[in-house]
Amino acid sequence: MPLGAALLILATIIIGSFYNYSQTRMNRETAMQINSVAGLFKEELKNDTHLMSGLIDFLKVDPCLQRYFQARDRAALLLCAAPIFEQMYSQHRVTHFYFHTPARINFLRVHNVVRHGDVIDRITMQGAFNSGSPFSGIELGLLGTLTLRTVHPWYLNGELIGYIELGEEIGHITNNRLLDVLAAY
Repeated sequence: MPLGAALLILATIIIGSFYNYSQTRMNRETAMQINSVAGLFKEELKNDTHLMSGLIDFLKVDPCLQRYFQARDRAALLLCAAPIFEQMYSQHRVTHFYFHTPARINFLRVHNVVRHGDVIDRITMQGAFNSGSPFSGIELGLLGTLTLRTVHPWYLNGELIGYIELGEEIGHITNNRLLDVLAAY
């Protein structure tokens, strides 16, 4: 009887130790996967922000966009900007393309031409407005989508003529690459 009780206690200790070791190992591996996903997400956002900044730099020197934005000719600006937007959408997943005045009033939403004239108070716009330099961040859109936005002040001959903003809904990041990492786990 005492030997049976001692073996039962020993078995309980061994099983408990094995369970504790397994839980600790699983928690550590889960934490590593979460850190890996967070790092991947951050890297994807950095790459996409860099891409959008490069695209905006290209847009700022386009003579057609400059001419019609300065003339405040919305229809002509749209004719210049629409094909560029279609190309950015198909090649780089850019889903939002804006022109804003220096007073942060939206002049043209290339992706939604019927809406214009509203003051833009988003954090990314405020950041570019307050700093006078490019500003990026993730914001929740009106339709509940997470959008990575990049806003650049637009200077011509040293004068601020407005702002150009590009946005990208970030579902492709969370739906594709990050889930692949988790699936491998």
